[in-house]
Amino acid sequence: RLDLLRPYIGDLQQRLTAQSSTNVLNLNLREVPILYGLLIGKINYATNMGVRFEIAIVTKEEIVFPNEVLYDLAYIMGVWLDNAIEASEKCDNKQIEVRVLLENSFFFSIRNTSLPVHIINNHITSTKSDRSLHGFGLENVKTLLVKHNGEYVMFYDNGWFQFSAEIPTEFIS
Repeated sequence: RLDLLRPYIGDLQQRLTAQSSTNVLNLNLREVPILYGLLIGKINYATNMGVRFEIAIVTKEEIVFPNEVLYDLAYIMGVWLDNAIEASEKCDNKQIEVRVLLENSFFFSIRNTSLPVHIINNHITSTKSDRSLHGFGLENVKTLLVKHNGEYVMFYDNGWFQFSAEIPTEFIS
């Protein structure tokens, strides 16, 4: 199943041209303060930590979601951006790439440099010393994606970790 999704994700990523810094945020996104603020904050934090941050956002229309959905999207993206920043900080080549596409669905992909990650049954074992206190973010993200009929894929390949998710807009209520 993962092999079938990789060409699809690659096609979506090719349609998005990466840019860097805070001037990249699509004007439609500025009308959604919760997502705009989240991305600006994460870009600034990553940059201050020495992480190169690239982002591309494509929307064909104004972003209109109920507040509950926006909060859930912000939580999902926030968890993965925090994880990406933390993981890339441990690498020599500190880099994060974010792609967001809003057409017939809300698609986003976060790709970051990382030390090897072991994914078993869509679960990542925490590498932190007290594992009982960590790893809740991913489980909460999975729950929110199910709530909005979303799907996700994550994989590690050759020094890069990638998490991609898609939520069909017709199911967003």
